[in-house]
Amino acid sequence: MNKRNADILKEIQKTLSTNELSGFRGDIGLTEGGDKVQRLEHSFRDYFRVKHAIAFNSATAALHSACVAVGVKGKRVAVTPFSFTASVSCVEQAGGIPIFADIAPKTYCMDISNCDMEFVKAIIPVHLFGGCADLGAIKGYSVPIIEDAAQSIGAKYKGKFAGLWGDCGVFSFNQPKLVSCGEGGMLITDNDGLAYKAKLVRNHGEVVDPDAGIVGWNYRMTEIEAIIAYHRFKDLDEIIGKRRENVEYFSEKIGNIKGVTSQWINPDVEYSWYLYAFEVHANHKVAYQMAEEGIPLRGGYITKPLNMAYKQSCPVCEDIWANKIIVTDVIGKEKVDIDKFVKTLKKVMHA
Repeated sequence: MNKRNADILKEIQKTLSTNELSGFRGDIGLTEGGDKVQRLEHSFRDYFRVKHAIAFNSATAALHSACVAVGVKGKRVAVTPFSFTASVSCVEQAGGIPIFADIAPKTYCMDISNCDMEFVKAIIPVHLFGGCADLGAIKGYSVPIIEDAAQSIGAKYKGKFAGLWGDCGVFSFNQPKLVSCGEGGMLITDNDGLAYKAKLVRNHGEVVDPDAGIVGWNYRMTEIEAIIAYHRFKDLDEIIGKRRENVEYFSEKIGNIKGVTSQWINPDVEYSWYLYAFEVHANHKVAYQMAEEGIPLRGGYITKPLNMAYKQSCPVCEDIWANKIIVTDVIGKEKVDIDKFVKTLKKVMHA
């Protein structure tokens, strides 16, 4: 057991002995969570130099709370088709109307110029794979921006952290993320009003402040989750540093394989590298062949682009998903794993 895990286990055991596993109650005066939740939030405020950090039991819950807080009910919200479903379902859950912007072919993130922005009242850009959407273009619209940075904690766009460009930013702590406590999320913002409303959504708002007109849920983080996330958050810069080294190593190796196009690197972005994307012809076939060789992989990144369920056309996304992109988490592993991946990819591509 490494020292970090030993510290986590020791603190969990101490907390279990107190039987104080949650500091939340659905009542006035008990809405801020326990000591461990508040410590985690404080560490995020310090790291990102932001006024508010609000812990949730998932990034999905944080996204929904943000949608309620900025007031998307009955309004059109620009979203991306190339993401996990929560990036869009949060809008519907809050009573909004998702309007899809197609993706940029190099970053795979929202291309806001491909969206019909008439009557759009909010934007939810998703920062994929540890990179960033084109925040410069997105900031050109005078509407609330909720940054879904679930995959990009620690990434920067033009020297400024992802999550700080919009009205708020959301990070994920679920199982495969760079900072994981199993399940969990964090919302950061400098907007006092947004923070207050998001906290009401997190913790039964109609009970806490009946005059606010906000119905809340139970989106509260436990003390055990907060302990794990806090200690692992301490290692974020080290984790990102290792992944950046691995990406250099991996990119060089797969760049020499005929028929493989390595991920394009945006010079405006400092990546935190949650995942790595590359392109090949007949991606779904290649992914299946890799899996047959003992390396679990799938083409397309997601099951299907989200716009398809809404019958809205996003031809760039649909083409990339169907014919080109493969996404891998091998950059988070050891070099021996990277070597095995590259060797298998060469075999499959040259078969």
